[in-house]
Amino acid sequence: MNINISIWGWKGLGVVWGHIGHVMISNLDNEVILSQYPHKYGQKFTPKGPNTKFSFKDTYNEEKSTPDVIFSLVIKKNFVESFIETVNNHTERKIWDWDPKNPSETHCTRSAYEALKSGGVLIDQDNVYKIENNERKEILPNSIWYLLDDLGIKPIMQKKDNLLQKIIEDNEKIITFVRHQDLWN
Repeated sequence: MNINISIWGWKGLGVVWGHIGHVMISNLDNEVILSQYPHKYGQKFTPKGPNTKFSFKDTYNEEKSTPDVIFSLVIKKNFVESFIETVNNHTERKIWDWDPKNPSETHCTRSAYEALKSGGVLIDQDNVYKIENNERKEILPNSIWYLLDDLGIKPIMQKKDNLLQKIIEDNEKIITFVRHQDLWN
């Protein structure tokens, strides 16, 4: 199964003024596999809402630009069933939350991460972002980008460089702080 992973990275201050980013997984015919948002297309973004899968066109329109980077890879035959099962699990979750509590909530990056891991992609071999025992761990679109780069997967399209790993980690800490202070609910 051939897939594209399109990533829109962190812009501006992210949480308050800017954009944290987005991850979309599609097939080579631009049919969306994963691209979740917490609202219906055309409505205002909220930090929590109904888990809504956007189409390819609606995702591009929502993000107001082409992705910063696109990776292409193959989910091997022996992992396709597991990949699809994880995709379905995340698209069927009722709640999109910027701070998901597995297994009842999700967001675009969490679902992409879980699907890629179950699809046999060896990202995050140290399991830095894996959620166990309903704990919370931040993962951002730039984190997925970094993990794919770290595997040596070359983008098929890239219009800008990713953030430095230290900046990505700092941004994850900002999100953690905002969550712990209950600043974005």
